[in-house]
Amino acid sequence: MQQVNSSRSKILFAATEMFFRLGIKSVSMDDLAREIGMSKKTLYAEFDSKEDILEEVIKHLHDMDVEFCNMTCAGSHNAIEEMMQISSYVLRQLRMISPSTLHDLRKYYPAQWKRIQSFHEDYIYGVIQANLRKGIEEGLYRDTIDIKIVSKFYVHKSWLIVDETIFSLRDYRRDQLFHEYMMYHMNGITSPKGKKYLKKFQEQFDA
Repeated sequence: MQQVNSSRSKILFAATEMFFRLGIKSVSMDDLAREIGMSKKTLYAEFDSKEDILEEVIKHLHDMDVEFCNMTCAGSHNAIEEMMQISSYVLRQLRMISPSTLHDLRKYYPAQWKRIQSFHEDYIYGVIQANLRKGIEEGLYRDTIDIKIVSKFYVHKSWLIVDETIFSLRDYRRDQLFHEYMMYHMNGITSPKGKKYLKKFQEQFDA
């Protein structure tokens, strides 16, 4: 988190934890001030509203995502390892986030939800394209893949995971859905050589 000052960092850290745990709609500025042990005057000196805090939290989370993906892409031995490490990272995040958080974003904060969608349609789309090219060059992915089409499939199908009209949270966990989605994706793109290598990561991903 960018260290603008200690008060601002403390607010953003606490807000992220509370939004993840409780949802967004149910967390008020009063709740946040009490959680931090900070006066509302100090809180409002740093941020005009909860919406301003949420905007900064999402920006920080996107920065973290970019940093993790860059490090993983630079340090992975091959495309499958790269994709499975990124997927494990996403799974850990999904397990931390309350279902209420994503529901609140979609229903009550459409501008911020649109920012998240745009991030996926731009940055994540690019990450998937690069991963597919790498895997094809390594012989781990099928060389008949249309990279642009499969990348768009990946990005846009991923939104089904948070569509409660299709997958009700009464019946499914989002981390469970993402796990199945990733296995569907990876088994669909891997070559025979890649499938053998993919099995080595299956237990780690399932843990």
